[in-house]
Amino acid sequence: MKPFRNALLLWSCGVLVACTTRSNERPAGDGGAGGGTDGGGTGLDAAMSVMDGGPPGPARDAGMQRLPDGAWVCGGEEIVLERLPARLVFVVDRSSSTLEPADPTVMPTAAELGSCADTNARPATGITYRTLWDDLGGAVAEVAVAREDRVSFGLTVFPGPGALTGAASPDAFCTSRPPTTLVAPGPRTASAIRDALTSPANAPLCSGGFTPTRSALEVAGEALSGAADGVLVLATDGAPNCGSAGRAGCTCTTSSAFCGALGTIGCLDDTATLAAITALRARGIRTYVVGIPGTESYGAVLSAMADAGGTARTGAERYYRADDAPALLAALGTISDREVSCRFALASPPPDRTNVNVLLDDVPAPRSDTDGWQLAEDGGSIELRGPTCERLRTGAVGRVQFLFGCPPLI
Repeated sequence: MKPFRNALLLWSCGVLVACTTRSNERPAGDGGAGGGTDGGGTGLDAAMSVMDGGPPGPARDAGMQRLPDGAWVCGGEEIVLERLPARLVFVVDRSSSTLEPADPTVMPTAAELGSCADTNARPATGITYRTLWDDLGGAVAEVAVAREDRVSFGLTVFPGPGALTGAASPDAFCTSRPPTTLVAPGPRTASAIRDALTSPANAPLCSGGFTPTRSALEVAGEALSGAADGVLVLATDGAPNCGSAGRAGCTCTTSSAFCGALGTIGCLDDTATLAAITALRARGIRTYVVGIPGTESYGAVLSAMADAGGTARTGAERYYRADDAPALLAALGTISDREVSCRFALASPPPDRTNVNVLLDDVPAPRSDTDGWQLAEDGGSIELRGPTCERLRTGAVGRVQFLFGCPPLI
């Protein structure tokens, strides 16, 4: 780490810039290597131009200096600033009921049902009408493509891919195809997610695909092990129904002959699922719940799941209810935008953790747990908090600047 006096670090639209890469010898008004003095510069000059007006009021008194090109700096050492993307796993229901028509007025013919006309327990192929699965996959892929520069997305499906295996026993419907993380959360995963959702091998089961929601959330949570800002987004067309309750205590979520008097498959699994969501939250992983058509009778269960996940909305329906494709796309987009990260990693701690400042679009922000910013105990990152974070997530803040070596400006 080499010493130098220009200790302003800037994050702007995903690009990180250190003032020290600029020449202090350049005459005022020089548009930079790219040329131009009309304010239309690009790259470094465009990013740094936000500082030309300087921080307000106490800047000079705090020991800050203004360079010939208008930027304000302090003395210090170079510390790289990097935005930490949030990690979000979509937990997507591929049970057989997601093959129902997205348009409830459609009554598919045998020809339109493709391979599912014979109600076998293999993945669907040849279906020609638009299904709930088409809406789910399309919305998840579109949201990931639009936001993969700000969020590290992953994908878990339940039941897992492929057909039922072994004897067609009641237990096989919930256990034969265990939930599977097809795409681990990471940078630029939108193409992998889209390909996984459109692969015939991952299409819903024609029949026998129940809804092991509890185990799906547990599997997805393992993909987020050790994550900061880790969240799960459950998108389902029904209630968790791979319950383990005894037959006497079974609340059936399906008309299956295996539910109730003849077995436990199809029994509501709300108690165990709520416990799993609570355990995930204790690890710092929150769970959003999105209900598509098919969940109407289970609003209370889904709301309780959102409560346990720490993501409840206000009102009677505390989960996100999406009755059609546009509402589903809007819900997933809203959730993803809310989870854009407000944490920035520092390659090394500042030498003096008291003489630090954070500026948002040139304006100093307070050091506050509730509305401002905080430096991590180890000095390795800063995090925007409360309404200040929301301003960044919604795009109201375009640039975050970290200065050290000068007393606090606010």
